[in-house]
Amino acid sequence: MDALRLGDFEIVERVAGARRPLKASYPVHYGTFCQVGEGPYRCRFLPSGAVKYLWGHGERHWPHPGEWLKHTLGDDWIYYSAGDYEGLFSLYGEHQLPCPAYPSNSPLDPRPFADERVRAALEWFASLPERLGRLAGRAPPRLAATLEAISRHTPAGLARRARRLHDICGGRLAVLPPEARHLDYDVVPLTVADGCLYGCRFCCLESPGRLRPRSPDDVADQLERLRRLLGADLPEYAGVFAGNHDGLAAGWELVVQAARRAWEVLELAGSHLAPRLLVLFASADALLSVSEEGWRQLAALPFQVHVNIGLESAHPEILERLGKPLTPARVERALARLLEINQRFVNLEISANFVLPPEPRLLRLQEQSLVETLRRLCPRRRSRGAVYLSPLLPPQGPPARGFGRRRLIDSVGRLKLRCPLPVFLYLIQGL
Repeated sequence: MDALRLGDFEIVERVAGARRPLKASYPVHYGTFCQVGEGPYRCRFLPSGAVKYLWGHGERHWPHPGEWLKHTLGDDWIYYSAGDYEGLFSLYGEHQLPCPAYPSNSPLDPRPFADERVRAALEWFASLPERLGRLAGRAPPRLAATLEAISRHTPAGLARRARRLHDICGGRLAVLPPEARHLDYDVVPLTVADGCLYGCRFCCLESPGRLRPRSPDDVADQLERLRRLLGADLPEYAGVFAGNHDGLAAGWELVVQAARRAWEVLELAGSHLAPRLLVLFASADALLSVSEEGWRQLAALPFQVHVNIGLESAHPEILERLGKPLTPARVERALARLLEINQRFVNLEISANFVLPPEPRLLRLQEQSLVETLRRLCPRRRSRGAVYLSPLLPPQGPPARGFGRRRLIDSVGRLKLRCPLPVFLYLIQGL
């Protein structure tokens, strides 16, 4: 990379990052960037001028050389921790642990934003766009245009962009499907339905109300506005989240129509990244209502399609405690359908969510019922159709008594050994 010195800054006008997400144990940045360095800090900006990555070097200024901050379209900073955690890849399927500044369900909870070195890096960035803008007049023409674009993406400008995003899709997205991790959570949110079918008591999301599918015209309007919002960054996205909490309940016809239109309007064929993903949530009833033709059309989309269903438990007492209006028989039927679909289609994969209750007795019941149900339905191990486990941790403060980090990791380890499907912890991240 040839760097240009401009004042106190070292600038590399174009840096080509990875094109395909890698399950690597070293830092991997995805996309095309302008890189700016000053002192111990480095920052990478997207073609639009919006920041994407920020990190430092040297023990005095940065916690770990293999860690970094990432900024999201929803105006959140996520710290990627390499950690010293036992079996991190085994737990999450990733070598780095994304740590949002907001409360999450991660039992590891390293709290990087309490580190003064991370706070100092964010303070350095706060004035960076304006300072770079003042240098534009001294830069070569093409770089000057880049610096001017960066100068418009101050912290206030990034917050305005996030408000536009949330206005387009109908509000902040509290949670993305777990398979969004395969594109490092960089998916374009497209709302096809509001609300959900169930309204479970345990749900920590804002009450979404009854299910209300969006109209095709509304979907088309969202896509046009999203295209304008992303602008020069369109090629940096290769995934779509057909949201929100139960996208498949909008009907497979609307999902297929929305996905095809998104492919065209967002110009996903020209994306710099691969694979192209369509991710969405589904309830058990939405999953079971899809016709044979529906599955064929979903599988024929120009995406790798990932559907994540919230089942939570196969045990009647736990379902009752959660306020989940499903029976074990209905859960088992949905799992049987999951296994069948995953066997038949290459470009379509269904995963399932189950909770980990904090009470030791319920945790044992959950493990037993999950293992017995899956072994009955699937006698042999399979590599597709993961089971994601969501710890029912309090939103703030320490876990419930008896449900510390060790107990959780032991539970996941037992399930990984005994279940015939891949098992991972579900790390909730929003947008």
